[in-house]
Amino acid sequence: DAGASMKQQRLANEARRAEAKAAERAEKKKANPLSRTSSTTRAHLTQAAFAALPLSAATQRAIHEVLGYETMTLVQEQTLPVALTGKDVIAKAKTGTGKTIGFLLPTIERLAGG
Repeated sequence: DAGASMKQQRLANEARRAEAKAAERAEKKKANPLSRTSSTTRAHLTQAAFAALPLSAATQRAIHEVLGYETMTLVQEQTLPVALTGKDVIAKAKTGTGKTIGFLLPTIERLAGG
């Protein structure tokens, strides 16, 4: 029946539009929609803010404006305060949970004299 076929086609189109809108909403939830922040990283975010760390103004600006990050992941929250004091830190965490920023920010701050 042509009527039933048209109705099925309309329902399929509506489902595709709903999926596209859901994907768009998920993309907007990212702090920076252009960032490559993975779902793994987002799953490990905490309430701890980068702004609370003793970082130079330039680093804070880059974290917020360029990277679009506001809060740290668990591994960052646990390692950055210690590493920023100049102590060595060994951390083990799943790929995509923010370890690179966890060890690079203290290095950048030290090299920049911050």
